[in-house]
Amino acid sequence: MTQEMPSPASWYFEDFAVGQVFRTRGRTITESDIVSFAGWSWDTNPVHTDAVSAAGGRFGEPIAHGVPGLSVAMGLLSRLGIFEACSIALLGIDGWRFEAPVVVGDTVRCTVTITGARATSKGDAGILERDLVLTNRDDVVVQRGSIGLMVARRRPDLTPRASRLNPSRSTRHTSRLASHPPPLRPPAPARSAHRPGSSGAGGWAPRAP
Repeated sequence: MTQEMPSPASWYFEDFAVGQVFRTRGRTITESDIVSFAGWSWDTNPVHTDAVSAAGGRFGEPIAHGVPGLSVAMGLLSRLGIFEACSIALLGIDGWRFEAPVVVGDTVRCTVTITGARATSKGDAGILERDLVLTNRDDVVVQRGSIGLMVARRRPDLTPRASRLNPSRSTRHTSRLASHPPPLRPPAPARSAHRPGSSGAGGWAPRAP
């Protein structure tokens, strides 16, 4: 079963099963991709960077470096959306092969097959074994290999805070207040604004003899 564009990044270990196959969108390799990688990696081998020399070589034109093909495959998998929310760590790259050259103008796509799925020994995460196949515009396999991935398990639904309250206790408390409201206190007598003997005019009245 091949799924062209799976649904959004809400996948976890429990959503994967052995035998699932996913195919990514395409990405076109450009001359700037090759030149950029040659610049920061210092890998300026003429087979990648010298058009005149490469024209007389085995492939008849410059070819892309091998490692960027692996990186593009990983990027294409990322755009599927199914590994984004759950990825914890890559576990290794096994048996990666460069089957055919990638040249400028090639549109490559990646197909990933889930070949293994198991829980970790602690049971708090999952391990996915994945076979990756990168193909070019003519559906020729250019690179392939296996990349294991540790993924998160789906968390059980959290119990809402409100449901942790004791509903019977809350109901009894509410009904008691409704049927027996607290008694009203009589209002306190008003206090005089003046002390005994005060004139009420702001001064003290003389005491009677």
